[in-house]
Amino acid sequence: MTADQIAILALLAGLLAAFASGRFRLEVVALSGLALGALLGLAPPDRLFSGFSNPAVITVVEILLIVRLLSRARLLEALAERLLARARGPGRARAALLALAAAVSSVMNNVGAFALMLPVAQAVARGTGLAPRAILIPLSYATLLGGLCTLIGTPPNLLASEALEAAEGRAFGFFDFALAGAPAALAGLAALLIWAPRVLDADPEEEAPDPPGRVVAELTLPAGSSLVGRPLAELPPGVLVRAIHRGEGPVSPLWPRTALAPGDLLLVETDLRRLDALRAEGEAALAARAPAPEAEPAQAVISPASPLVGSPAGALAFLEDAGARLVAVGLGPRPRLVEGRLADLRLGVGDVLHLEGPPGALRRALGERDALLLAPEGPEAGPVPPLWPLAAFGLGVLAAGFGLADPAVAFGAVLLALALGGALRLRAGLASLDWGVIVMLAAMIPLGEAVAATGAAASLAAALASVLPPGSPGLAVGAILVLSILLTPLVNNAALVVALAPVAVELARACHAPPEPFLLALAAGASLDFLTPFGHHNNTLALGLGGYRFADFPRAGWPVLLSAALAAWAAIRLGWM
Repeated sequence: MTADQIAILALLAGLLAAFASGRFRLEVVALSGLALGALLGLAPPDRLFSGFSNPAVITVVEILLIVRLLSRARLLEALAERLLARARGPGRARAALLALAAAVSSVMNNVGAFALMLPVAQAVARGTGLAPRAILIPLSYATLLGGLCTLIGTPPNLLASEALEAAEGRAFGFFDFALAGAPAALAGLAALLIWAPRVLDADPEEEAPDPPGRVVAELTLPAGSSLVGRPLAELPPGVLVRAIHRGEGPVSPLWPRTALAPGDLLLVETDLRRLDALRAEGEAALAARAPAPEAEPAQAVISPASPLVGSPAGALAFLEDAGARLVAVGLGPRPRLVEGRLADLRLGVGDVLHLEGPPGALRRALGERDALLLAPEGPEAGPVPPLWPLAAFGLGVLAAGFGLADPAVAFGAVLLALALGGALRLRAGLASLDWGVIVMLAAMIPLGEAVAATGAAASLAAALASVLPPGSPGLAVGAILVLSILLTPLVNNAALVVALAPVAVELARACHAPPEPFLLALAAGASLDFLTPFGHHNNTLALGLGGYRFADFPRAGWPVLLSAALAAWAAIRLGWM
């Protein structure tokens, strides 16, 4: 290998490791890598910012804007009543819900599809008596499976198409992914419907003594509480005091024999049941101001696009203006330091806000900040939203699907129509996007091009081909599929496709095969993320909302992964080789 080849591979390996660590923001890592690539002469100066004009990135921005509008309009919630009316029994209702989620996800971003389907899932759960934990992991997996089927179903598909066009001068058609994605989705859904009820429908309390759903709350200690005078070591099991504020300042350090005093302000980590018990028995009270008289309990989850991500919990002060208050924060899968005051706690994707407040005011306040509210009594009554934005999106899908317009042009026309029709406030929509992911994509594209331009991709492909039996492109496709499946829980799936697409193309050339099946396998594997709660944002959101444990994801997901991967590999071999 040349010095440039070693340098670009080392740079990409370092970037993937930084992505996997979760300690740094995606866009900062990607931009730092791009800057380093420029300093080393690996990325040409005239291509450094080419990613920002890349059609795949532009299409991702357009789809995110459209999905955000459709999510806020709650156009799919009316389908819940039809599902409940026609589906007799929990099994059929769950099957109808997952099929609808997969279909919706095939034409929009996976996270947007999950957010769009969440109110429908709530209604199905209430109508059938199913617990949320019986539905939310399957819903997340169904949206991932649906994204396999079309060009715009998930960013990895768009990026794989862009890589094909850069290498061969031709791109994938809108429905080309369905030849492999549809069999994979059907196989995965079948496995999900057969297996998930066996492991998710049971009461989690019967399976393990660990209470699900650890939360952080700020409590005050009344004078009549039996906890007054007790040392920290003798508090009820499962109640961890992370900080004590007494008088003008904190009590530090905390020792097992540190005793509680009347009026102490406690930062407590516990589970929701114990927190409710402490409040009901008068042992402790919430430090937050009492909500409006018409307040009801509710939950909201922090979505990836929310401006609350990375903000301290003190940024939730707007809840008081809505007549609401924060009861507790349910922590997502990423570990964080819990100390000081609740207002200092940094919020992350998948964190669940346990709230008390008027449902209508909560919906408005949280909707403006892209937090997904779980209403206590179903969708808020109100005027029926207009259907023409959904019809405009459908026309855009048809135009792109039948080759009447390039996807970036088709969905750009949809955005223009929505803006001119007053359905979309473009400036507000752009401000609400998750620009971190978009900047990451744009910054990674020139580095992916450098992998091919330096010859590093060809060297890696030759090394991989040398360990495979000669004349076996089917095994080579399987190797790319397995490699992407193994890496996607650790690395953002879009970044993974950008990094490995040049290797997939060169491996196809080394096997004297067309690049399409290799890129299809790469894109499919990058989306088959069913084993961890942190590999994909949908799984993270499901973890917070459903009160799952980490082990629930591999237990429910391994048959789905195996079935979908085998079906995808077989379909690629039959349809593309």
